[in-house]
Amino acid sequence: MNKYQVIKCKLKILKLKLNSLDTLKRFKNITVFQYMVKNQRLYIVSSSCCSYTSFLNDLKEKDELIFKDILLGLNQNQSDTLQLKLNNDWFLVEYQYIYKRKHLYRIEGLLIHINDLKKYENQLLEISRKDGLTYLYNKVTVEEMIKNEIDNLKQGTLLMGDIDSFKKLNDQLGHLQGDQILKWFASQLNEVFHSDVIGRIGGDEFVVFMKDTQHNEIIRKLNMLFDKVMYQYEKVPFSISVGIASYNGQDTYEEFFNKADWAMYKAKTLKQKFYIYEE
Repeated sequence: MNKYQVIKCKLKILKLKLNSLDTLKRFKNITVFQYMVKNQRLYIVSSSCCSYTSFLNDLKEKDELIFKDILLGLNQNQSDTLQLKLNNDWFLVEYQYIYKRKHLYRIEGLLIHINDLKKYENQLLEISRKDGLTYLYNKVTVEEMIKNEIDNLKQGTLLMGDIDSFKKLNDQLGHLQGDQILKWFASQLNEVFHSDVIGRIGGDEFVVFMKDTQHNEIIRKLNMLFDKVMYQYEKVPFSISVGIASYNGQDTYEEFFNKADWAMYKAKTLKQKFYIYEE
């Protein structure tokens, strides 16, 4: 192959690359980047509405370090895929290392905008964390949230409540009406304890974790809830029992939970609206 043919071949390759880049420009969610190791230059081709010319500065500190490690060739894999956050946008990063004479020559990759995918993932995650009937947090999630709260705060108040004789209500009124009672009660918990952690832990049992430990505020909110139940009693006669336990800064979640549970059954035994566990 003579010099003319070599140049012609290289021009064809260059034209092919330019055509490929031109095609990629039409995809608004894709950004192509190429990093030349020798002169430490980062080249970007994008038709996205976002500006990537200074995107290293816009990355979160942690993600910036990850991306810089990629550019420095510090990642152990010759090619890889990871997710990074640029400002408020999420991107899937695909890259590969190109070597020349056993030395890292350049890094090529794609930044693919995946905000819609992340939004969908978050929606699925939120669904998995909620109870299907009441849309309160489910047992696993609310336990995890309360554990985190008591680990961080070393204080708080746990309320455990259930609907008295709920099985009997179900038998008398039917399961559909029973479900409506549970949904209504959950909505009232949300209304009264809107700034607290609320969950359904099974059947007709609910828990509320309050960061507030002031007795007057706890009783005020409880009385609001009892008033709502009393008003509803005129339509569907039912009552609730609530156990209250304050975190002592040392208990495990299970110990804390058992105290509130014991207090709730004590309230039932004494036929009181609520009972406060005392150490």
